[in-house]
Amino acid sequence: MESIHKILPPEQLMPQLPELLKEATAIPLVISGNSMAPFLVHGRDTVYLSEVTQPLKKGDVILYRRSSGAYVLHRIYRERNGSYDLVGDGQLGLEPGIRREQVLAI
Repeated sequence: MESIHKILPPEQLMPQLPELLKEATAIPLVISGNSMAPFLVHGRDTVYLSEVTQPLKKGDVILYRRSSGAYVLHRIYRERNGSYDLVGDGQLGLEPGIRREQVLAI
């Protein structure tokens, strides 16, 4: 199978991500923002997103979509009542109540 390399800005990538994840093993995403610092640094680091094929667990880094439509990459702090409490590595406050259907990739 031939490897295809194409760089898309986030506003073009995110709507296509679910379909791309079905076709690819991993999709690279350059980190934007500081919520995951110091582990992941804005503009320096790249994560490789994959389709979620196994149960999510504490410590997993996931890409999800907030109710506002914003796409966020954070770590699972805990699972509670069928949803997830997430936090950026550089943050103190939890974002509670993220549902599985909001999760796009791991």
